[in-house]
Amino acid sequence: MKKILIFAGTTEGRELSEALSKKCVFHTLCVTSRYGEEVLQKSAYLTVHSEKMDAGRMHDFIKENGFNLIIDATHPYAVEAGKNIKEASGKAGVEYIRFNRETLVYETYSKLYRFSTHEECAKELQMSDDRILLTIGSKELSKYCADESLKERLIVRIIPNAESLSVCNNLGIKGKNIIAMQGPFTAEMNEAMIDMYQIKAVVSKISGTAGGFGEKLAAAKKKDIPFYVIGNPEEAAGQTYSLEEILKYCMQEQDFKEEKNKNEKNESEKNEEKDTAQTGKTITLAGVGMGSTGNVTKEVADAVKEADILFGAQRLLNSFPEIKAKKESMYLSEDILPYIKEHPEYNRIVILFSGDSGFYSGTKKMYDALSGENCNDTLKILPGISSVSYLAAKIGVSYEDALILSIHGKEIHNLANKIRYSRKTFLLLSGKKDVWRIGRELQLSGLNDLKIIVGSSLSYENESILSLSVEECVSYENDGLLTVYIENENAEKKVLTPGMANDDFIREKVPMTKEEVREISLCKLHLTEGSILYDIGSGTGSITTEAARLSDSVYVYAIERKKEAAELTEKNRTKYHLDNTEVILKDAPEAFEGLKAATHAFIGGSNGNLKRIIKALYEINPEMRVVINAVSIETLGEIKEVLKLPYVKNTEVVLAQFSHGRNVSNYTLMSADNPVWICSFEFQPE
Repeated sequence: MKKILIFAGTTEGRELSEALSKKCVFHTLCVTSRYGEEVLQKSAYLTVHSEKMDAGRMHDFIKENGFNLIIDATHPYAVEAGKNIKEASGKAGVEYIRFNRETLVYETYSKLYRFSTHEECAKELQMSDDRILLTIGSKELSKYCADESLKERLIVRIIPNAESLSVCNNLGIKGKNIIAMQGPFTAEMNEAMIDMYQIKAVVSKISGTAGGFGEKLAAAKKKDIPFYVIGNPEEAAGQTYSLEEILKYCMQEQDFKEEKNKNEKNESEKNEEKDTAQTGKTITLAGVGMGSTGNVTKEVADAVKEADILFGAQRLLNSFPEIKAKKESMYLSEDILPYIKEHPEYNRIVILFSGDSGFYSGTKKMYDALSGENCNDTLKILPGISSVSYLAAKIGVSYEDALILSIHGKEIHNLANKIRYSRKTFLLLSGKKDVWRIGRELQLSGLNDLKIIVGSSLSYENESILSLSVEECVSYENDGLLTVYIENENAEKKVLTPGMANDDFIREKVPMTKEEVREISLCKLHLTEGSILYDIGSGTGSITTEAARLSDSVYVYAIERKKEAAELTEKNRTKYHLDNTEVILKDAPEAFEGLKAATHAFIGGSNGNLKRIIKALYEINPEMRVVINAVSIETLGEIKEVLKLPYVKNTEVVLAQFSHGRNVSNYTLMSADNPVWICSFEFQPE
């Protein structure tokens, strides 16, 4: 049996790991950042190891754990990492294969020419008089400028930052020959540039899908002009294998490289496989509704009657006392999967889930764990009746336009604010303490005029459906699994854009990012649902507060070294009832220890530690987006050094200055604020 170790980049390794888990293949995944670990999909088949390792440590780790297959799924441009992995595998005497990140189909174009180095490509370009569109960035630009006649014919496309423009200027490239634009570029945009500049050839690195390679190639083909390609480090790794090929190998014992070249199985073997598949187990994932057998669908009831064994929570198993099948009080995949493998005598297996199988259910996780082409088992999912549909029918309301949330064993941020903006809300609760909490939160938020209906023991003989006021919620006594309906006839409309006024915040003598600068900075952050933001040097907490209000799925750590400022941030987050924020009174970057890995960072103050902070952020998540504000020349000097770091890309610097009107007698005069530099960029793995 293969004992598999995968060295992962942030995307490719995750993709491979998820595919292996779906096929029930046990493996260990090595990542080098906290973010790389946190974004992984949890699986019973996956073990995660988070550590930066050199070749020596890799060798020791491989030997200590007895791995006999190493898969290198690091980024193709992580040359040093790939070299170390290959060296460690060789010394340990363990088989090594390289995962091919993606397959780019370009061989069908007759005018595509490949070169190993930029020097080779530049030499070829010197042989013509054509105008060239160079899309390789600025780093290797000098290699095309050594020959003056070639330099004159180059149209250079670079990202619009000071560093790239400086490189062009130092090389003597004229402004009319520079396209400073931020991608991505569609094929149509590339075609327009080819026409505008009368381009006769395009030069590109093999940058992959994310780098717009396909769109550049498509434009060159459409215009029927040569396309010059500089190979990437992937080629140095030797033979590489696709996702499908690696999955096939990991699921069998024979040698992969021989298997890769085998012909398709003949028709008789396929028929034999088909016959074998029909002898597998039938595993049914069944939603049993709220628990009373009176609400179980006939399809579920029949499956339970025919079962050899039932799995589920004890409460659900107790709902079928007349069933003679073996019953096991298990509901987690990591318990059920080994049990099924150890007991091949059970062929008709039913796993019970409360409520509806597709509604806040553990069904999906169980299905993912059980599914896999390597299994002969037949998987079925049978739906049940959810407590929400049951309660809605009982009280005579529709729920297609309702907000539906579960806080049964879950944390929901800013629950009162969600109810504030929703006319109808259904909640699944763990017990009466959740009702008390809802009552207290609604009172603190000033939401007292609401209609609240609480359903307990739904479908059972002791079923209770009570109408409560917000005040009565804090003394509710029925316990157990509860379903609540909240109606807010005066629901507010939520503002979808940033734009809080300066006076909306509690102000003291602590510096604050002013309104207009704050809105630009927030837009430059490109926050998405589920983002984790470090607000470094939070001051009054204006960035923290407004970012957290944009979406309840965003979580913000407000990091501040001064006690007075941290306390002010706390006051502002409390004022707006934001529990998707947390204030950390500590210096950065030491404050990052123990926090969830950020996807985004805003730096409003660094206390002279900017370069250390940036380095620490990169180690946490090498794909983070960062925005920095600077009001002093000294901070701007620090930013200049940061932009030179090899893992900083897509930089943009904006100088913003605003004036505000003030009334003097019968006139409105403008008062200017200090200018602010707003710098935004992203990390890329080195």
